[in-house]
Amino acid sequence: MEEWRAERVALTLMLWLYENKRISLKKLQESLFSFALYDLRRFANFNSKTLRPYIISAIDTYNIYEKVGYLKFVNNKLIVNKNQTLEVLKLFKKDLEFMLKAIVDNNSSIVTKLLNKAEKQGNLVNLLVNTLSK
Repeated sequence: MEEWRAERVALTLMLWLYENKRISLKKLQESLFSFALYDLRRFANFNSKTLRPYIISAIDTYNIYEKVGYLKFVNNKLIVNKNQTLEVLKLFKKDLEFMLKAIVDNNSSIVTKLLNKAEKQGNLVNLLVNTLSK
């Protein structure tokens, strides 16, 4: 969970920087896009045991991108909807707060549920894994 939590902190910090007028909306959109591309490489080494904590984080992140409509895969192309940037980042912040509360409360059942949810591959992840692992 450490990598997953750390990445949620980074994503929440992006939102904080924007909300506190430290970066523009354009810079926020560019930063999230860069972050998404950085995580994309995880799917090319999907079965690596060494990288598994990073892969789990990427799975969960991409599931949220798909859920919100920030990213979709059409005709072998990854399509980005920058208009969903704020909504995605607000969800990541909410996830981080929920995760941290479970950790602070030492609620192992919630932590286990979060981890199990994070490992479930959505359609977007399956398409990317199949495409990138060839």
